[in-house]
This record gives sequence, structure tokens and C-alpha cells, in this order.
Amino acid sequence: MVALFESIRIEEYGNAVLVYNSERHAKRIFNSAKELGFINCHIAPEATPRNDVLFFQNQIINYLQYQFNKVVSFRENIIADPFKDAPTHKVYKLRFVFSEDGTIKLNHEEYTRDLQENWKIKIVPFEEFHINSQDIAWRHKLYDRQNIPASKDWDEQIWVNEKMELCEGSFTNLFWQDINGTWYTPAISCNILPGIMRELLIAKLKATEVLYTVYDLKNAKEIFLCNAMIGIKKINLDPQS
Repeated sequence: MVALFESIRIEEYGNAVLVYNSERHAKRIFNSAKELGFINCHIAPEATPRNDVLFFQNQIINYLQYQFNKVVSFRENIIADPFKDAPTHKVYKLRFVFSEDGTIKLNHEEYTRDLQENWKIKIVPFEEFHINSQDIAWRHKLYDRQNIPASKDWDEQIWVNEKMELCEGSFTNLFWQDINGTWYTPAISCNILPGIMRELLIAKLKATEVLYTVYDLKNAKEIFLCNAMIGIKKINLDPQS
């Protein structure tokens, strides 16, 4: 059965549980459900984008209050600071799963990925694996993507499509800055996931969406990876990648 999911950053902080960017997560999952033809994609009565968001948030409130017995507070349009020390409070990944039959499941786990260390990054050769620019599945956060390569030797892998255009990482979107200080990110037309943090960073950095190649990335002044859980992470490319 086809299912969509959202990975949402939540933080246990004192007597509250903070939920980040829920409105953007809600809009993405329900837009995908409608585009993919899920039978119950309009769950809320008199469905509107706003009602979809409220329904999404209510599901989260009910789950988190039962799990943590604390106040649930929503924080919208939050971009994590890459230079900030790691939080002293607990960070969790909240997963919201929405199946094509209308079933909704939530679960959470503590998020322990080390964001302070220097990540090993691999640019995956076209012949080894690439994104199909015509496959609409890549534009949606599907629960079970088939044939996705994984490696314990690398912290993240960057993919291209069959046109050799830079696309995205296995769980991150990509930004880079040229020597003039201009920021860039692969265009949605490359057939990439419209990431939550990507959307926020395009506005924050005034980034330009482009159709670029690995050559442009290797000549970048700075490179960031981003997603809803890590915020933004500065990386260096391995010379052999």
C-alpha cells in the first residue's frame, strides 16, 4: 500500500513539546495525497488548506499529549542555526504516516545524528544510481522508496538525474554559494522533493533555482545540506567523490 510520511522535528523543552514547521509539513503531505489520488485526501470536514493544517496539528497534539503529558506548542517558519551549539534538551523525530486508504499513524524516536562532526559526502556516479526526471514519485515523500542505495561508508550521498543535473541527497536538499556570494539550489524541475527547509532557505538566502552540474558544485565557495530535522549543515566534499 502506498503511504506518504513527514519527518517533523520536535523538542522536549521543560514542560512543553515544541513542534516545528507543522503548517508546511501538513500542506506538503495533503498536496501529495491529492496529486496521487488518495481516497481520503480531504479528511477534514469542508476541506480547505487551512482545515487540512488544523486536522494535521490536532492529530499531533493528541499523540504528543498522550506520549509526553506536556503542553504542545507549534513553531512555524523556523530555520535552525548551523553555528549554534547542540541543544541541551531532547530532540525527536516525529513521523506522520498517511496511507492511501486514509489510515494515519504517528510514531517518534529520539534524534541522535551528530551534526557537529564533519560528514563524509559522496557524489554518486550516474552509472551507479540516478534519479529519473520523469518519475513523479521523486516529488513526493513516499514511505517506501524502492531501490535506493545506502552505504555505511558515507554520511550522505548526492544524486544527479539522467540529464546529469544536480538533484538532491538521499535525505537532504542541497544549497551552494559561488565566489560572488550568490546562493543556488537545484530547481524543482530536476524532479526533486520540495523540502520544508529548502523552501524556507530559498527565501532566507535569496537563492536561485538552477539546472547545474557536479562541476558547479565542486567549484562552490560553501555548500549546505538541509532538511527539517537537521536544519542546515555545512559540508565539505571529499576530493575523491
